[in-house]
Amino acid sequence: MKAPPYLEFGSILSYCPRATSETGEFAKEIMKAIKNEYPQIEDPLLGKLPPSEWIAVLVKRYFEILPFNDFFEREAVLVPVPRSSLMRKDALWPSLNVARALERNGLGKLVVALKRVKSLPRSSLVSPTKRPRPLEHHHSMSAEGALTAPALIVMVDDIVTRGHTFLGAAWRLHEIFPKARIVAFAAMRTVSNKREFKRLIDPVRGFIKYRPEKDDAIRRP
Repeated sequence: MKAPPYLEFGSILSYCPRATSETGEFAKEIMKAIKNEYPQIEDPLLGKLPPSEWIAVLVKRYFEILPFNDFFEREAVLVPVPRSSLMRKDALWPSLNVARALERNGLGKLVVALKRVKSLPRSSLVSPTKRPRPLEHHHSMSAEGALTAPALIVMVDDIVTRGHTFLGAAWRLHEIFPKARIVAFAAMRTVSNKREFKRLIDPVRGFIKYRPEKDDAIRRP
């Protein structure tokens, strides 16, 4: 498999699992709301919105100053990243909710182009050493033929930690669309070091780099 070892990503929110400050605890509550699409988020300026809609409205509101705003050009195709488990009818799919909200706000066109064909353990439920690696994610997904030579594919997910899922998904898409620009957008990124956690709304642009000797990834920031 010839796969790009480097993937650009952007995120607009951050949280730290170890943060104990008031801001840190609030960010963790927002993370849970995004994961569950509940409860609605009360924004003093935007009112009460479902979490996925709130994320999309934030992107639109801060668009001009976002370091990754070129991800959402008019021709952008929004591809939600599959859940770790096989999909069941009416099952909650947070990344699909975010992608739909982005589309409603004129930030791209939603296409469900990736499917999980083999269930993997949820990273949040297993120890770091047992979390699925990029190659496992790649082999557990299939790509649908619903796209027609897209110029820009934006993979969409709710939370990014190391970026293993994004890499596996990007490789699968790259096999079918080798000429497309493929980037990743996560609503929220995990900050492991609480001294590096700044605030909830903290837009960044960075990269996820594959380390073949370990079959893992480093994400910066």
